[in-house]
Amino acid sequence: MIKKWLPAAALMATLVNMPVLGAPLSFVFTAIPDQDETRIVERFDRFAKYLEPKLGVPVKYVPVKTYPGR
Repeated sequence: MIKKWLPAAALMATLVNMPVLGAPLSFVFTAIPDQDETRIVERFDRFAKYLEPKLGVPVKYVPVKTYPGR
């Protein structure tokens, strides 16, 4: 499953986190938990740790509760 998402995540990290005036790079991603928030946080934290050495930048998962404005 992780290998399926790696190319898309790498592309997003490259496009979204291009350096602006020498600012450090990082990649932050979010997801809205459907039912078991604890399980999803654990899974995406592991995914962030997996991505970090692959992308060469700090990676962090930030859980959110709802879609903005809904």
